Amino acid sequence: GFEAFKQMDMQDSDVIMASFPKCGTSWMHQIMFCLLRMDDNGKLPSNEDQLLGKDGQIYPDSLNMESGHSGMNGNFAFKDLLEQPAPRLFTTHSRADQLPSTLHQKGRLVVVARNPKDAFVSMFFFMEKLSKSWFPEYKEVTAEGMEKSFERYHQLIPSVDAPRGSSD
Repeated sequence: GFEAFKQMDMQDSDVIMASFPKCGTSWMHQIMFCLLRMDDNGKLPSNEDQLLGKDGQIYPDSLNMESGHSGMNGNFAFKDLLEQPAPRLFTTHSRADQLPSTLHQKGRLVVVARNPKDAFVSMFFFMEKLSKSWFPEYKEVTAEGMEKSFERYHQLIPSVDAPRGSSD
């Protein structure tokens, strides 16, 4: 799905919502979903239980092309995202250089930003929660404490002098 997403032919009505993890992605996805799917009376279509993305974001870069990927939000493939009714909504944590190249000519981009310190605190406690269930390997990261984890996290954020949209 990663390369297919990058090479995807955007439609004029497509919307890509991009954010760094733990910056309000789920919350903003639901807002965008409702804005794009509800009618003037605030009602979703009668087939709402079949609408892709109704129960949360599905990251296009993590899906298989044809066969379904059984995840928290269902069993979907990349082709299912492409077959959404217009306007199509794509939610991603991909960097600018990993977004579809045709986005410059077609579609709309919504970028969600959050104070990096707040995103870190949210990420730390999220990883701590996951370490007690699905991802026990996260215990190594959270066990070293918030201060040491922040040093590592800080290295992931591009410097202020980094060119925008750079993969560096």
